[in-house]
Amino acid sequence: NATSMTCSKTPCGSRHERSVTNDFHPLSHLCESQPNRFLCANCRTLVHCVMGQALVRQCTEDFYCTDKLGLGGAVCYPNEPAECMCLRPNEFRVDPYDPQRFFSCETAGSQPESYKCPDGKKFDENSAQCVNQIGFPECVKSGTFANTQNCGEYYSCIPLRHGWLQKFLMCSGNHLFNERTKTCEDPCTLKFVCQQEGRFPDPLNM
Repeated sequence: NATSMTCSKTPCGSRHERSVTNDFHPLSHLCESQPNRFLCANCRTLVHCVMGQALVRQCTEDFYCTDKLGLGGAVCYPNEPAECMCLRPNEFRVDPYDPQRFFSCETAGSQPESYKCPDGKKFDENSAQCVNQIGFPECVKSGTFANTQNCGEYYSCIPLRHGWLQKFLMCSGNHLFNERTKTCEDPCTLKFVCQQEGRFPDPLNM
């Protein structure tokens, strides 16, 4: 008996009775229609799928979830994989197993600090922010803005009482969205007019 630290004649419950989570566990969807197997839910979470349900284990410090074919699937393993570790200072990295999760690195070799984007969002390493699953940044102020990853796409942000209403739009043809005029324009007809003295990038060849 693990509680009283004494020997007991009462048999222990089965592994299924003691450890397997119910159908409503947040990670149970990973095991739907899956054979019994070990897999990684994220860099720090190992999941054992048993009869379609999730048995969850958190990896300890300096151990990360990684696939090891020689060990029968995913295991918590020391200092692997590199995608889950801090290799450079002042860096934000997406979790290789779950695009909704990301981690920050203070220094090379430091312990990753894990975070999770809101539902419906994923982490974009290029912009170091949570974006919509289709690649648009989340709203932080009202207005209409170009998608910095593709200027042929743009979105509007309308403040609501609780959060934002975000609409996604696309320019026709080869037109690009101009945030200054708030219209889709043909970039080949753009005429640049100097507004002030200085050096500026060519708007037709960024």
